[in-house]
Amino acid sequence: MRDKSGYYNIPELGENVKFPSVTKVLGILDKFMDSWKIGLDIDYLYNNSVGPFLAGDMTIEQFKEIDFKKLTDDAKLYHKDVSGEAMDYGSRFHKAMDEWHKQNIRPVEPGIVEPFIAVREWEELVHLRVIESEGIVWSEAFRFAGTRDLKCEITLNKEPLTGILDYKTRNGKDGKAVPVYPSDRQQISAYCLADEEMSGDLLDFGGVVIINRDTNVVSPHIYMRPALIQPGLEFIELARYFNMTRR
Repeated sequence: MRDKSGYYNIPELGENVKFPSVTKVLGILDKFMDSWKIGLDIDYLYNNSVGPFLAGDMTIEQFKEIDFKKLTDDAKLYHKDVSGEAMDYGSRFHKAMDEWHKQNIRPVEPGIVEPFIAVREWEELVHLRVIESEGIVWSEAFRFAGTRDLKCEITLNKEPLTGILDYKTRNGKDGKAVPVYPSDRQQISAYCLADEEMSGDLLDFGGVVIINRDTNVVSPHIYMRPALIQPGLEFIELARYFNMTRR
């Protein structure tokens, strides 16, 4: 079970054994997400000052009266609100998928039903068979743990493949492609590493399924095992660094 600080208790390995979560380890890279936050700040500042002025919706007198210090503070709160709302939505969507994969319970919440249907269409297309939903895995060798969304079997090119899928909901307005980040590949590789260490069986693939919240378009990114080696090695180095610097 994961605690509030982002660590998993692993009683199977002994009393008081704790490993950091995969996402906590990847948190080392948070500073590289500053550009995303800055982008949100710039959008907020523009949409509440220069944008309406240039569009003729604000007079020069109104523009001069803007308290830019307060506006900057509001912009910082804005990106926190956006990221918080995104996390809440993602949690609700994951809960809906977990209930379906475990109990065949369909969601009824507006805003969740539509992406759920889109994902189910893709899952049926690849003849997905659930092995385990929301399973906790850990690596004793590299000291990390995590909860993988779905261990399953899919069929690609008439070949049955066993692997792990990670579902992510992201915004993609104005026809923009929803991004897949290097950390997404590192994350799915970490789950595959831990699963293989625990089971002793090699997986065929790891996949990141991106759901565009604005269009409900599903973009599956399936990485065969050789393509997981490099991001897996990158994650191992991050885990080693994390565990060395936080003991």
